[in-house]
This record gives sequence, structure tokens and C-alpha cells, in this order.
Amino acid sequence: MLNIRKANSADLIYIRKTLSHIAKIPYITRELVENDIANESCYILEKGNNKIGFVSLVYDAKYSSYYLKRGLIPSKKNRGKGYSEILFESVLSFVAKGNIVSITPWTDNFTVQKIVTKLGFEYKYTFNENYMLYQKEIC
Repeated sequence: MLNIRKANSADLIYIRKTLSHIAKIPYITRELVENDIANESCYILEKGNNKIGFVSLVYDAKYSSYYLKRGLIPSKKNRGKGYSEILFESVLSFVAKGNIVSITPWTDNFTVQKIVTKLGFEYKYTFNENYMLYQKEIC
């Protein structure tokens, strides 16, 4: 059975270990994820006692928008099973109606582009050459 919950300080061991075993990704750093946990904006997807992945839902007052950030399904054995879609969709359910949620995948991250399009996000524009802005109003 799948479960989604807010990450807590006990999850730092899993996250630190996970991040130490993957290629450096500039937008998923230990410090950023630790800050997300401290701000109660990081969520963990679990299957039984196994952690499948995590994502953060961060509010940006400057743009009056929530952002899905730092999403990761680290284990190759868990990829391609729909866990990212489940994780994103579950976290979206925590956002109140009328709010905007944004996500900015890289132009070559076709997997995330496909997932967010399926979840009802609309492509808005590309910026800084490598980032694409997708947005969804929560209804």
C-alpha cells in the first residue's frame, strides 16, 4: 500500500544517503531538501516500509504560486511504475482550490513534461534556455 506523508528529521538519513549516490543535480541539494523539511514542505512516498521518493511543495509569495520542486524517484527499480505521477497528484491534493501550482522541468526532461501534462498542467513558456514553465490552477 502506498502512503504519502510530510518528511521529518528522521528522513534526513534516507535523503542524505540518496543524494550522495546520484549525480549532482543543482536544484536537488542536501541543503535545499533539509530546508524544505524544516519548513514542512517536503513529502515522502512510501510503499510499506520502503521509501520510494520525495518532492517538495514550496510557496513563493513573490509569484503567488506554489511550486513542485526537487522531485526524485532515486531507485531505477521504482522508475516507470507511475510513482512520480502518484506523488505529484497526491501533493497537489494539499493545495487549496483557486491556487496556482507551477513546475519548471528542464527542456530535456520529457518524463516530467508528460506527467504534468497528464495531470492537467499547461505549458506556458521556456526561459533561461533550459527551463519550461507549466502551471495548473487547482479546481
